Amino acid sequence: MISNPTYIEQQLSFYVSEFEGLWEMTFRDPFSRENNVSIYVAAPNSDYDNNTSKQDKPIVKAGPRLSDFLNHLLYKIEYYPYTWDLAGKKLVTYGYDFETDYNGSNISEIDLTEIAFKEVNEYYNFFSPLETNVVSTSDKVSGKGVMVKLEITLDKPKNINHLEIDFFTEYPIELLSLMYKVDQKDTAATYEIPLSKVVQTSGSIYLHFSSVFAKVFYLIIKQEAYTLIDKVKTKEESDNEKLWEQATLQSQQIYESSVSDYMSELFATQSAIQLHQDILDSYKTVNRKIEEPSMDPLNEYRSDFNNVKSILDSEQR
Repeated sequence: MISNPTYIEQQLSFYVSEFEGLWEMTFRDPFSRENNVSIYVAAPNSDYDNNTSKQDKPIVKAGPRLSDFLNHLLYKIEYYPYTWDLAGKKLVTYGYDFETDYNGSNISEIDLTEIAFKEVNEYYNFFSPLETNVVSTSDKVSGKGVMVKLEITLDKPKNINHLEIDFFTEYPIELLSLMYKVDQKDTAATYEIPLSKVVQTSGSIYLHFSSVFAKVFYLIIKQEAYTLIDKVKTKEESDNEKLWEQATLQSQQIYESSVSDYMSELFATQSAIQLHQDILDSYKTVNRKIEEPSMDPLNEYRSDFNNVKSILDSEQR
């Protein structure tokens, strides 16, 4: 607890811009009521870097009571930026709402007072503790409709306090069980996050729960009446795709017809070329030079034969 706290009677605004962002708070300066003090409150789920975060307001740690309340309030938030229901209102009618270590120039921590903590918990009905229970690794479900067990494996074990899932089907979808394991080993224990501790927003499944250190999540979901839809394509895109398919089919038909006509003309041209070549070849035969027939006697070689015969006869003698 804060030693020698400085008490704040009333906050003027308290809101957060995004799920893992810093809360922004404004209250009246207890040392100068004419002025206001604005700070960033770092809740347990706030993800920020001191080196890159805005430096226009001091970043203040939420005390244990305020941290516990913000952990519960986180489950009720369905959209961002979010302003809590008690913005600008006094929490305690006769007493202080917050205690801080503010000294007029520096502040590092802020917390709800004990009575204010009781008042806000009663207003939001936040009295149940956030805890997880060990369950058996054999999970069984029954009922009508379509059911599926979804496994989500992270890159490494880490602290997780929310899951967001988009399904390619129409809603509503019923979440039957949410479980997790610290690692992927078969011997690792399986833990269940009670659904009474889980808040599911509308639209896509956006689950808030107390922070757990996990590597693998298991979701058992059920849908009694389902229709698969393609959330990637809009109606306009689907209509354009149909037009494109029709245009493609017509283009294919035109192309095939053009190719057929071209081949027919090509074959006709080849036939004409072959005929032309045959005609040229016939011209060679027709115009071939023919020698005049010899006018010599048919036995023009007989005299030579007789001469050779005479020579041979003379040698034999």
